[in-house]
Amino acid sequence: MSVKAITLRILQETEVECLGDLVSEYVFALEDGAEPDERDGLIANLPLGLQIVYDLVSAESEVLNGGFLQFFYNSTGKRTLETVKAMHVIGASRRAVVFEEAIEFYAAKWGRPRTYRERWLHWHEPCAEEERLNNEYCCLSEGGLEPLPALIGKYIRDNSSEFVHPVA
Repeated sequence: MSVKAITLRILQETEVECLGDLVSEYVFALEDGAEPDERDGLIANLPLGLQIVYDLVSAESEVLNGGFLQFFYNSTGKRTLETVKAMHVIGASRRAVVFEEAIEFYAAKWGRPRTYRERWLHWHEPCAEEERLNNEYCCLSEGGLEPLPALIGKYIRDNSSEFVHPVA
């Protein structure tokens, strides 16, 4: 599905569980069209709702595919603080707690960067505590304990005007 714009009609006609995919695909398409050095600014200048979905879907993908190490190592880790805030905003409080634990763990083990706009660390083999945090996060997703697509979809449906883009 390739969406060129997000309208209220599209948001109303899309099933709640599919809204996050629709919005994230739209934002990823915008990001793909930008030069690498422009991507951070592009995301930061989008409406808040689009940023929230981008952060949540990016984090989910990174952590489920390669753990917190992959999230912090890749460019998604530059938006760590925004990601935790996004989890709180949509009601994914259990995910936010695990994420905050991971932030504290990595900060204690490898030091916190001067700003969150830089990568935290170099690639290494995960230790037992990293595996515990990864498993705890994955259980929230795969065990259905905190269904992210439903939470994102409800947030989008309840705040549809934040997602109309580009604004006419």
